[in-house]
Amino acid sequence: MTEQPRGQWKNKAIPIVLFLIFLSPVLGSWFLAFYTDFMRDSSGTLQHGMLIDPPQLLEDISLTDPVQAREIPLHGKWTMFTVVKAECGNECKENLYRMRQISLAMGKEMHRVQRVVLLDDVMPQNSVAETLKDYPGQLVLSAGKMNAGFMSHFAAENKKYDHAIFLIDPLGYLMMCYPPDTDPVGIIKDMKRLLRNSSIG
Repeated sequence: MTEQPRGQWKNKAIPIVLFLIFLSPVLGSWFLAFYTDFMRDSSGTLQHGMLIDPPQLLEDISLTDPVQAREIPLHGKWTMFTVVKAECGNECKENLYRMRQISLAMGKEMHRVQRVVLLDDVMPQNSVAETLKDYPGQLVLSAGKMNAGFMSHFAAENKKYDHAIFLIDPLGYLMMCYPPDTDPVGIIKDMKRLLRNSSIG
């Protein structure tokens, strides 16, 4: 048998290597969640949030920075995400406050995290501006920009999803849900551990 030319072997190997490089962050996130002590206490049980199993890939939809009037992609950073159905009431404002404080707690890693609120289109623009004036850096996603498939990820029958904060990784995978009664200190611990152990975002 004749040996395969070295150059031909290299041509076949390069796509495989590139594919593994692209896939490694996703596999790393899953490994952290399922096979390490990430978010586990001494008893071995999940401590701070609800793991979404399997993680769900979201489309890379455009977000709006209402202050700087610019569009930003969903993918690319760790994302805290909350859904507002109608007016932004007490639960909504509490989530805006919590996400802002959690982001600030990341310190020098804060630039790797973005905060997103999905607003119902029936909410008047002046009401949106008034609601977000105390939350600089808060990004907005309008319901009119989404299709039914995107919203289906957040329309689960589980009532714990109501007024929850979701965590999306930089590749666009919805991976965690934090019900409204979750201690923000626990979310901060989870976020810091993820940022420390991840090279993406």
